[in-house]
Amino acid sequence: MQRDTRDREADVERARRASHARAGAAAACLALAVATPALGLPALLLPAGVLGLVAVGVASLAARAGTARVASMEGAGGHARDGREGASFSPEADAGSDEAEGTGADASTGAAGNPDEAEGTDEAGRDAEGHLAAGPAARDEDASAPEDGAAAADGEAKAAAEPVAGEDDGDGSSPSALATSGTGGFGDPEGDVVPADAGGPEGGALATQEEPAREASPFEAACERILASPDPVAEMRLVVDDVHRREIDADVDPEAEAPTVEESFLARQLDDAGLMDDSVELPELSCIRLRLTGLFYLRYAATEMTYAAKLRIISLEAALNAAQLVHTFAERAGTEVADQLDLEGAYRIYQGFCSSICAQVPNVDGRATVRTTGAGENPNGEWAVRRALSWAIEVIRLPYRLTANYRCNLALGDVAIQVDLTPASVFPRSAYVEGLGVVPTSGEMRRKEASRYALRVGLSLAACAFHTSQRVRHVWVQGVLDTPSSRTCYYHARFSRSAFSWLELDGIVDPISCYQCLGGHLHHEGGVLRPVEMGFSLDDERFCPPRRYELPNSSERVLPERYARALGATRVSDLAIDEEGLRSQVADDVVRGLGSSTAANVRMMLDLAKRAEDDSVSRAARRTARRLIDGSLSDDDGLAVREEFVHGDDLSRAVERANGLAGDQRFPAMVETLEGALAPIEEKGDFEDGADTVFRYFGSYVDRTFYNRLHGDDGRELRLVPRSYVEALIMLSGALLVQGEPERATRWARRAAEVAPMSPRACFVLSSSLMAQGATEEATGLLCRFLEEAHDATSAAMAYYQLAHIEWAQHHLLAAQACYLRILGIVRQPVPLVATELAYLASLLGEGDEVDADPERVSALLEAYGIPVAPTERMERIFAEGLSASFDAELFPVAKSFIDVLASETGDDVIMGIMRSVEGEPDQ
Repeated sequence: MQRDTRDREADVERARRASHARAGAAAACLALAVATPALGLPALLLPAGVLGLVAVGVASLAARAGTARVASMEGAGGHARDGREGASFSPEADAGSDEAEGTGADASTGAAGNPDEAEGTDEAGRDAEGHLAAGPAARDEDASAPEDGAAAADGEAKAAAEPVAGEDDGDGSSPSALATSGTGGFGDPEGDVVPADAGGPEGGALATQEEPAREASPFEAACERILASPDPVAEMRLVVDDVHRREIDADVDPEAEAPTVEESFLARQLDDAGLMDDSVELPELSCIRLRLTGLFYLRYAATEMTYAAKLRIISLEAALNAAQLVHTFAERAGTEVADQLDLEGAYRIYQGFCSSICAQVPNVDGRATVRTTGAGENPNGEWAVRRALSWAIEVIRLPYRLTANYRCNLALGDVAIQVDLTPASVFPRSAYVEGLGVVPTSGEMRRKEASRYALRVGLSLAACAFHTSQRVRHVWVQGVLDTPSSRTCYYHARFSRSAFSWLELDGIVDPISCYQCLGGHLHHEGGVLRPVEMGFSLDDERFCPPRRYELPNSSERVLPERYARALGATRVSDLAIDEEGLRSQVADDVVRGLGSSTAANVRMMLDLAKRAEDDSVSRAARRTARRLIDGSLSDDDGLAVREEFVHGDDLSRAVERANGLAGDQRFPAMVETLEGALAPIEEKGDFEDGADTVFRYFGSYVDRTFYNRLHGDDGRELRLVPRSYVEALIMLSGALLVQGEPERATRWARRAAEVAPMSPRACFVLSSSLMAQGATEEATGLLCRFLEEAHDATSAAMAYYQLAHIEWAQHHLLAAQACYLRILGIVRQPVPLVATELAYLASLLGEGDEVDADPERVSALLEAYGIPVAPTERMERIFAEGLSASFDAELFPVAKSFIDVLASETGDDVIMGIMRSVEGEPDQ
């Protein structure tokens, strides 16, 4: 389709009238929105809501458009569990009470996603031997020893399952094989949640091969109802009541239909978890099945709840997972074995699985098993190792939710992992004991099982860390239990690769002895872990060297060629973005040196400024000194002194006043204030480009990297301009546009776009000004050029939104529709306004003229109208290379900027795990 075919749409008169009014109103409203720095995508879109479009079809349109995101990078993984709260509570070795009351929100989250499919792995992400190919953390828990009644010891637990399962021939027909079986759906781009109608293992991550459609079993049907229910706890109660009723009926009437073994096991596990206990108030929950493991996850959005409620959620979730694991085992074992399964056999299968979780990770033999496929990516670099370890934490298959945080310092060969332990009070209240059958468990039995579980999780994660890279020589592991009133460590260890390589992960019977032999620190009484001193902190300099947070402004480092090429910078200082960075550093020194004598403070401040050898620092020192001398600043108010030093210039103060005026909608006064502050700067040409120098502003290190790669090779020196200068230009343009002066607005907007070429706000205020003048062709060209270099979904969506208005105003309804659909395809959160406008637009088109919401069809239509499909492959490649290089070069201010963008774009839990692994800036 070419542009000359658009004439067939020109007869849509209603669209013409509506779109003309909408385009002008949207331009003015958008200009007002961009005048406020803090506004993002929703705020920019919000003003158009006053146009009174009918709100129809929002949900259906969003669904049609799909949830495809901006391609994050090679190997980034799946999508997030939206709103997931990672409330994982570590092993309470000494649980005083089963459910202690308390309040507070657990902010930690897990990650569900996966990196690139590793070479030599099957669809499940495991190697030919069934191990996790990327070294993911595996949980290897011994079942409780017979003497404590929780379960048989490791070897006995496996033997106990043999009459039911037969010999382990590697086909998944033993509990240990179940622990090491594949995770189906590896690399699936559609998210990590299996639909409620996905059924049993074939719909989840436990599937190993496609199977023909079949009728769901009673257990699978019960799971489907729980997954689909808006109130999963109520549905669980209905399931349990139904199972118990059918058990009673079958006892009375042999002809009555009895529940299956899996159903009975599920009911007992849920009973043990306190399902019928109303003494604990639970928040609103939803139940999902995780894509990477196929296990259940109870999701909640509440920010505060009692500690007892969190424990109850974990218990219920574990009960569902226990039954799912038994069902998967029985299904894989075959019809003959499944028909012989009884309730005791179900308990033995589950306990056998728990005693084999370490077998999910291959033994450490000195070579890394993690493979990466990113173009030019260093498999032994900080980025690849963090990605692999985060992925491992997500794919490990455990009945209890796992929360673990880590740090890496490959320069020393160290990885440190801290695991949140699972409290003993959530462990099952019944278990199989050889010779006794299924019996109630005591508190002591549960504490022993929780202790073994905690230690096995630590061993599994340590093995995963060793498998990420041969450069990892030492892994530090620590298990910590958080309660509302305490934070207690129960074990810590420093494992060396050479010693750990002797460990047979698929044959661990006594994890306490393993730790003791490997030099771990723990204290136990009769197999129950007791508190010990913390062994390390994740923020220790050994794991978080301060050099990583050196600001580019003050760095003298020269980058190796491979990093220089990826970042477009030969020196670290070529990545600087903060004009006020040096002033901030000197201001911190000033505040630390403040005393009671004004004269001494002034001398100290001027001396520091002289040593800085920077004009802006010298001006700041003189300005601050004058205020200290005249008494308008107090010597004992360090915060005020710092603020004056960094942001006390006339332009910054003018921007601050203009923000207040904008809030009061006093636009004429706002214009007067900003023009008065900008006039002397423009008259002197302070920030005018020259033959040898260019002046630029960047909002992030990602923007600076892209500028370096795309525009930074003309040989001129780049100097940074103050953020206040760009803010003044954008705010002034917006205020003039609101006042109906688009020509004046365009002048200042052009200046903003020139000095801040990577700024979405500068681009959009200029395009709005051009649209208000009727220069739609120039506005379209500007937005298309912006899309060619866009690297994040939010800014691309805003560009498409403006283009949709332009195309609509020109009666190009199909192009406008494609722009709207592209927004819904790349933005993670729903955008009701866009969906509403899209629905109204669709009503103007004749039947059959609507754009197919398929992403490929949308992209083809955009290209036919000359509109770029953002982000382009080139931009994705630049982003991926910059991300990897910033981690591997240990430029953490830059790396944090990249990973923050990626996390917000994808919501990927693997990426979220990496983001948490990047420690905060150390105190100096």
